[in-house]
Amino acid sequence: MIQVYEQLKTSQGNVTIKFSTPFTNKPTIIVSPYFKDSQSQVGSIPTVTAVSKTECVITSANAASNYYVSVLAIDQESAVRAGSINKTASGELQIGLSPALSSSDPMILVTSFWNGATGGVGSIDTVDDAVASEFSVVSANAASNYFTNYIASDLGMKTIGVNNCQNGIVNKIGQGKMRVYFNLPFSAVPKVFVSPWYNDQNSGVANIETVTKITRDYFEFTSSNAGLHYFVNWLAVEEA
Repeated sequence: MIQVYEQLKTSQGNVTIKFSTPFTNKPTIIVSPYFKDSQSQVGSIPTVTAVSKTECVITSANAASNYYVSVLAIDQESAVRAGSINKTASGELQIGLSPALSSSDPMILVTSFWNGATGGVGSIDTVDDAVASEFSVVSANAASNYFTNYIASDLGMKTIGVNNCQNGIVNKIGQGKMRVYFNLPFSAVPKVFVSPWYNDQNSGVANIETVTKITRDYFEFTSSNAGLHYFVNWLAVEEA
C-alpha cells in the first residue's frame, strides 16, 4: 500500500501526518520540501523522527504560509524496493536491493529518519552510486537510532499500487531553478518527490533540493547544487 500527502507547515518544529488507512506494517517514509511558488530553496532538512502504523512525525525549521511537506508512505509494493537501513558510521553506506531491479541506473529517493530525535539532521543523505542490485548513500549522519529511508524503482514505472506515477533522473548542470516535463500530463496535479544523486563523487551535497511548482504537465525545483556529475532523482505520484 502507498499513501501520499501534502501537509501545510506554518510553524517550526514537528508536523504529524495521520494516515487515512492504517498500514499492516510500519511503512517507509519519503519526504520532500515543497515551497510553493517560491524561488528559494529551504534551509532545514526535513527529518522523520517517528513512524507507526497510523502516523509519522517530521521535523524541520522550515515554515511559511506557502510551505508544504510532501510525504510518501509505503509498505509493500512489487514495483519498488523500499526500506530503512541503520547508518551508524559517518561516510558511505551500501544498501542492497533484493530482488535486483532491471534498470542499470534506477531511480532512488532517500530520506533521513532519526528515530526519537527532537531535531533534524545536519547533513543531506546523497546517493553516490547506483546499479540494479545496490546503491550507496553518503552523509555525515550516523547514530544507533539513525536510519536512511529509501525507495528504488526502475525507470519508466507507471503505477505504484493503484496510483498513477512517473519517475526519472535529470542532470542538473546549472544552479537555481530547473523545470521537468512529465512524459504525459496527469489527470490531477501529482505529489512530487526529489532526491540528490552526486554520481561517484563520494560526497554529499550542501543544498536541499526544493520543489517550487507542480502542474499536471511539469514541475520545477531549485537549489544551488549543480555539476556534470550531479543528478536529481524524481517521482511524481497521483492520488488514487
